[in-house]
Amino acid sequence: MKRDEFTLLREAAIMVSVGRAVYMREFTGMLGIPEKRAVYILQKWADKGWYDHSVNVMAGWLTDKGMEQAILLTREKAQIGARPPATYPAQSPDLTKKQK
Repeated sequence: MKRDEFTLLREAAIMVSVGRAVYMREFTGMLGIPEKRAVYILQKWADKGWYDHSVNVMAGWLTDKGMEQAILLTREKAQIGARPPATYPAQSPDLTKKQK
């Protein structure tokens, strides 16, 4: 899942969980996701059962399955971020050495 897709799912789930309506066309614009990309993401979610819509894919809502997926992915991302830097030696620069 790409970063923009994860962000959209997480933020939409947060909005729904606090009882606010999510208007996807406006919401994706606020997140800086182009409309064509948003349509692709939402249709992909609809195919997976995470999202449901009526006539227009941009006028829909997260399903219970979509909310569960958002919670699961958010927990996974939090666990990945919580790992100590030693688990990523190739990505962690050695800060003890002086840089030239």
